[in-house]
Amino acid sequence: TQNGFRRFNLSGQTEKIDFIGGYQPGEDGAFRWHEGILIEALSEGQWIVLDEINLAPAQIVERLNSLLDDDGFLVVTEHVNEKWVKAKEYDRRREELSKNNPAAIKQDDTEREYISIDEAKIYRIHPNFRLFATMNPAEYAGRQIFSPALMNRFRVKWIDELTQDDMTQILQERYFDIMSEELLKTCVNIHTQMQNKAKECQDGKTYYTIRHLLRWMERIKASSYKDSKDLEQAIALEAKEVYGDGLSSLSEQDPHVGLKIFLDNLL
Repeated sequence: TQNGFRRFNLSGQTEKIDFIGGYQPGEDGAFRWHEGILIEALSEGQWIVLDEINLAPAQIVERLNSLLDDDGFLVVTEHVNEKWVKAKEYDRRREELSKNNPAAIKQDDTEREYISIDEAKIYRIHPNFRLFATMNPAEYAGRQIFSPALMNRFRVKWIDELTQDDMTQILQERYFDIMSEELLKTCVNIHTQMQNKAKECQDGKTYYTIRHLLRWMERIKASSYKDSKDLEQAIALEAKEVYGDGLSSLSEQDPHVGLKIFLDNLL
């Protein structure tokens, strides 16, 4: 589509100033308004993906409610009653004002047009703007359960977990230069077993995802191995760092966990 694309990773530490915008001090010490990634996407007609949306604080997610309604608008109360409306609604109002009150059509400091109605600044949402969101199941640690009302505002598509063949193909395309196909398949097998082990250890509250597998590969790639023996040691060491340490504390409470021992025996 050649459309602008943005990805924003949400977490429990996400703040409105990054997402919507806020006042920040400049070099001269004066506070100035800085737009967040959502406002930039609305203005420029970008496609934005909100990654891990159910990790975000409730006050962040709630700001999307009005934007996802049929009439789709966003009120930015943090910035002088700024409001964003759909292009069709904006164009309708602008046409009326151009005939009856052209002085109400103005430009802000960035030369972006807006219309002034009842002391509110009304901005136009670019017609190319699209909002997407991804999330893992609520059973994953730290995730929120969204209400049916919020879920109904999205067109939901559930994606099955990647199979071992899928993950192997991904690794082959990205890491064919650092290890053989056989070793890559072994790593995928370890990852799959660690997924199952984690679910057993913490009653399904901890999950390992493709991100852990890719993080493991990146750590191996960045290690300074010189030969096949060094590579095998790097695989084992980095596996412990990515998979083992997160649950190793449970070994003292549950003798069946032993993730470090599990990895030692596996490699």
